[in-house]
Amino acid sequence: RIRQINGHPNPDDVDEQQLKDDEQARRAAREEAATLQKRQATAEVEKKQADAALASARASQVNVQAIVEALSAAGLMIVANPQQVHLADAIAKDGRPKPEEQQQPQQPAALPA
Repeated sequence: RIRQINGHPNPDDVDEQQLKDDEQARRAAREEAATLQKRQATAEVEKKQADAALASARASQVNVQAIVEALSAAGLMIVANPQQVHLADAIAKDGRPKPEEQQQPQQPAALPA
């Protein structure tokens, strides 16, 4: 009666096949739990990789936006003062004028007649 309350089988009533089936079911449950843990760990790694890729894409977007703004500034500089083409080239190249290029005097361009 105590065995029945605790869920333990009576040793006299134990069927060998039932014991094997129970052990096989427990083994299958353990394997399934291990598989689920592996899948969860893989999903976490993939999420972290996706987050890193998203951060990289956002950084690239910021860099592209800075380049577009530098090119726009260079274009405006050329329109406003055609003699400053060398500064515009420097800005378009790396986003800022080079000090040595600023100090060089430029000859005014000849206007077509």
